[in-house]
Amino acid sequence: MAHVLTIIGTRPEIIKMAPLIPLLDDAFEHTFLFTGQHYSQNMVEIFLDEMGLRRPDAFLDVNDSDRDRLEEGIRAWLVGRHFDAVLVYGDTNSTLAAARAVPKEAKLVHIEAGIRSFDSRMPEEFNRIEVDRLSHYRLPPSGLGRYFLTDFEGIDPDTVEVVGNLVVDAYRQNRERILSAPLDDGLSPRGYHLLTMHRAENVDDPKRLKAILDNLARLDKPVVFPVHPRTEARMREFGLEFPVNLRILEPLGYYRFMRLMHDCELVITDSGGVQEEAVTLGVPCITLRDNTERMETVFLQAAVLYDADHRNDLDVVAADMCARRDVIRSLKNPYGEGDAAQRILRFLQDKLAG
Repeated sequence: MAHVLTIIGTRPEIIKMAPLIPLLDDAFEHTFLFTGQHYSQNMVEIFLDEMGLRRPDAFLDVNDSDRDRLEEGIRAWLVGRHFDAVLVYGDTNSTLAAARAVPKEAKLVHIEAGIRSFDSRMPEEFNRIEVDRLSHYRLPPSGLGRYFLTDFEGIDPDTVEVVGNLVVDAYRQNRERILSAPLDDGLSPRGYHLLTMHRAENVDDPKRLKAILDNLARLDKPVVFPVHPRTEARMREFGLEFPVNLRILEPLGYYRFMRLMHDCELVITDSGGVQEEAVTLGVPCITLRDNTERMETVFLQAAVLYDADHRNDLDVVAADMCARRDVIRSLKNPYGEGDAAQRILRFLQDKLAG
């Protein structure tokens, strides 16, 4: 039986990999490693519990997001261990550190391969490009990712397989629990917008952050905002205040956040994963960036890019996107139908047979 290693290191990766890891446990001799890039173990345990996912076989407790430290920790753990294949997900520093640390005799498999923003300022763009270069097999979530890999970057098509997006699997498997999560007091379906914002280009620049806040203040519905610690710190540092129409919450778990997204009128976000979840739920999305690696959502007009440095009409854009809600809900999901985990498993069984 093939011996497979899965390496992840952040809480969002727990959500996305939760549908796949039990299948790997059943099909292979499978080891699950958590690097500790998100190093609040208590928070990690909460996400594992919420997603019904078993504990990792090893916590590295690197307690750092630095790529070099993560790579050093993974290399040290790998000494004396042999794996036929190593799975990594996405574009985090843990992903690249693992890809660099894996011995060449192991087949490196990159899930969520091929997504591109073509923005060289993004550290995630550097990570994902190098991981794809180092990988033996690349599993993009859509045909667009396959195009970027094979036609644009010249990667061997035999090493690329479109599998869909595990975000869809996670939602479908947990839909009943999500819908049974309580909606916050005072909120009614489609009576509010949902905001997430944490990226450096939005919150580390006081002028841009203030412009976004001023735009949010003009929206005609309450805006529910689970505040990321980075954003909260920058607000204090810059002496800024939240507009009165923002309803500030602590960071949320998966079920409660997805319930808020399910019932909101509009999502406003700079998060890649939230863009995927919004199109999966059929919720209109404004992406608070001037580019995105989830281009499928923009091509389908399920989302629109919004560059706060050059625009001052968020209320107008919000009204336009809300008017498209019924059309967006009828779109075929570009990220698949919720069978990504099964497709990944079949691919691995085929490649590792014998």
